[in-house]
Amino acid sequence: MVTIDSIPISPPPEKVVEASEDKLLAPEEVAAKLHVTVGTLAVWRCSERYRLPYTYLGRQVRYYETDVIAFIRSRRVVPKQAKPQRRARGTRRGGAR
Repeated sequence: MVTIDSIPISPPPEKVVEASEDKLLAPEEVAAKLHVTVGTLAVWRCSERYRLPYTYLGRQVRYYETDVIAFIRSRRVVPKQAKPQRRARGTRRGGAR
C-alpha cells in the first residue's frame, strides 16, 4: 500500500522569465560585473573557454542578465572542511624536549 508520506514531493517550479522581461546587457556592463575586460569576454566567446551564453543583435553582442547571474552562480566554490593536521613522525605532544 502506498501512503502519501512515501511519495516524494518536488519543490515548486521556478518562475519562468520571459525573454521580453529579461534585460539585455552590453559587453561593457558584463565586463564590469565580472571584473574582467571587454577583450577577455571576446576571447571567451571565440575560444569557448567559459560557457557564458550570448546573443547577436545584428553585429552587436548582448548578454541576458539572467545568464550572467547563472554564470556567476555556477562559478561558486564551496571549500571543503579543513582536516586536522597530523603530527610529524617522532614528535611528542608536549613539544620538543
